[in-house]
Amino acid sequence: MELEKKLVDSFFTNHPSEAVQALNDIDIRAMGKFLETLKPQSAAKSLEKIPQKTATSILQGMKISSAAKILEQLPFDAQLVFIHSLEANSREQILGVLPVSHSQKLHRLLNYPEGSAGYLMDPSPVSVLSDCLVYDALKQIRIDADSDRYYVYVTDAEHRLIGMVSLQALLKARKQVAVASIMSTDIACLPARASERDIINHPFWLNFHELPVVNRHQVLIGVIRYDTFSR
Repeated sequence: MELEKKLVDSFFTNHPSEAVQALNDIDIRAMGKFLETLKPQSAAKSLEKIPQKTATSILQGMKISSAAKILEQLPFDAQLVFIHSLEANSREQILGVLPVSHSQKLHRLLNYPEGSAGYLMDPSPVSVLSDCLVYDALKQIRIDADSDRYYVYVTDAEHRLIGMVSLQALLKARKQVAVASIMSTDIACLPARASERDIINHPFWLNFHELPVVNRHQVLIGVIRYDTFSR
């Protein structure tokens, strides 16, 4: 039985499109119960291959703990789509059992309209304070940042965006100088309520892979990457 379960998990992980086709003849509730028997990673891959409206219904019909575990395995932008499409009661219950730090990220994005910069952003930009030494900044980034980040954003004590430095420049800099001494202040940023059209048409995509997002007080609250629109 254990071997059979491993084979099913492997099939749903490696061939999610074909696996989902095998579920077409069962109803939504039964589909949800079946996905609950899979590893969360396998169930998440399958959920991505199901039409959004159906996938949302499946998620809502699951046990809250199972739905949360599966949701957590989805790409962050897909998580956000589901969170927005869930009924309010299901949404709050699922957010309530996610790790607090993760739940807080998703909660922050619910305040912005669909398609806005605040809706689409990753709410975890890599940032350091301006008086931080390069040595300490690199140490912090190794702990906090993903390997695919291109830029490090620099803020003042009130977390307002004041500059940026490429990760490459940071790695080449002398370790005992302040980040402020090597940062560029010629930066472009997106207001949190910028529309999707304004985001897509922003001229700085010609030079940057990502753009920082700020609130009305110029506080850095997130980052939008070019591949959000190029999928």
